[in-house]
Amino acid sequence: VISERVSELVDRLDPQDLGLIAWAIALLGPPGKGPIIRAVSERASEVSDELSWWSVAHLEYAVRSQAGELGVPPERLLQPFLGCACTSEARLRKESLMFHAEPEAALVAAAPWESRSGDTGEADAPKRALVVGSARAVLKSLQDSGFQVETWLRFCEGQRLGRAWPEEGVREDCKVCCLRHPGSSDALEFALHGAAAVLPKGARLWVFGHVQEGILGTRAALSPLFKLKRKPFGTGDARIWEAVRTKARAKQPFEAWLQDTSLDLGSGARPWLSVPGLFAGGGLDIMTQLLLSRLRLKLEGAPKILDFGCGNGVLAAGLLASREGAGSPGQLEFTLLDSDAAALDVARRNVPGARCVVGDGLEPLLAEGVASDSQRFDVIVSNPPVHRGRPDDWRALRGLLEGAGRLLRPRGQLWLVAQEHVPVGRLLACVSADGSWGVGGEAGLYHVTLEFSDGRFSVWLAELAAHWRPTEISTACATAAAAKGRGKKRRSSSASVRLSAAGVKPLKKKKEGSTRAGLKRKGRAQASVRSMLGAADVRSVRMA
Repeated sequence: VISERVSELVDRLDPQDLGLIAWAIALLGPPGKGPIIRAVSERASEVSDELSWWSVAHLEYAVRSQAGELGVPPERLLQPFLGCACTSEARLRKESLMFHAEPEAALVAAAPWESRSGDTGEADAPKRALVVGSARAVLKSLQDSGFQVETWLRFCEGQRLGRAWPEEGVREDCKVCCLRHPGSSDALEFALHGAAAVLPKGARLWVFGHVQEGILGTRAALSPLFKLKRKPFGTGDARIWEAVRTKARAKQPFEAWLQDTSLDLGSGARPWLSVPGLFAGGGLDIMTQLLLSRLRLKLEGAPKILDFGCGNGVLAAGLLASREGAGSPGQLEFTLLDSDAAALDVARRNVPGARCVVGDGLEPLLAEGVASDSQRFDVIVSNPPVHRGRPDDWRALRGLLEGAGRLLRPRGQLWLVAQEHVPVGRLLACVSADGSWGVGGEAGLYHVTLEFSDGRFSVWLAELAAHWRPTEISTACATAAAAKGRGKKRRSSSASVRLSAAGVKPLKKKKEGSTRAGLKRKGRAQASVRSMLGAADVRSVRMA
């Protein structure tokens, strides 16, 4: 019945609806789901240039999770979606850059420090300013206005390394500060206290950011360190707050911000340290927990492991705890890497003995050289960042996928966890055998496996294709899938006949729309699912 309804429905679906339908079919698992998913995927390939990255991710989840019932290799169905993954990465990068540039451009255009030049000290005295956060245009504008500029970056930016806390001591001649809103209230409080530790009484502060980052809620965080001077101003979605430094004492040094908590990694609660502004509050989030449960590490000996985007060390600590619980001999050799200097400082305390590297992506490790096998890693693990502040941004993920091949040993493994709607599999396929971006596919650098997905979160395993060979586990899984497919051969064949007999027409081209516009069609897609499956089953889809 479902097969017949799909054949009637697919002709009317928007490109984004195709991904949702494939996701729902894979999740609910009706009889004959393999041929249905194959048919939907083939129709989607005809309008691949109109698919959103959400739809591509849904389609890959459906195809890979039902690989044994498709009748064709999954990569053959997924190959047409490579272009969408590559173009989506480029578009998201551009949108993210524009998002972050808007508040900075508004502050540069206003140049409020120019009208306050009399407040910065004697006319012939050098003018000093502090810039907190990533704001290259603001830094240049201040320099052009004659300021000597000091910067405090918590997060690395290219070759500019981050610091957990500004250098100690009040700069009496520093009368101007521009602070980029970091995107969360606790991170903003941390940044304001760091700036206040440097600024003398009477110094001017401008906090700038985007309304979607929470800049409108800055007022509460300013007191008592700063006194508000006027209402927020700005253009478009950019807002700027102006305040003046009071005599209230800042909370310092960095150690004063360490939060003593506890964390249970499966062997009972253990002391744990965190700091404001960390993902999931510095605790064990559901995706990291899922990745820990699925990892199949060869724990004999002392494997070298790189934790990319380590935060405060939850993933590394979890692997150590599982090692101790299993009573395995030998020690895991960890390298922890993150662009957040404050998080890495805490990770060093949570995972004693680990090597800690602060840097913007893999560049610090690649710059060291990996000429010998002993310098490479057996395993790279990551719950990678897929946002930069508020916007979706895959730059960190792309950098990891491009560089991991040079850091892995021949039989090394790259383990990733992400939300199901992030097309990790297609992004992995975008890396070619020589490490270049956008021309991978069947001649790609990695052999990709969807290790687990519950329709919400997915665990991915990537191995170097040139050295890949089936493991005992993967061979057993393939054998079981083949046997399952043989058992349903007659039923699947009849489902395919019904789909073909329905005379499904190619989807009509629709006007190209943004991802956000595509997501607004979700209501219509849910109505389509309801029409196909009935109201009772749609509730199951929503719950999932």
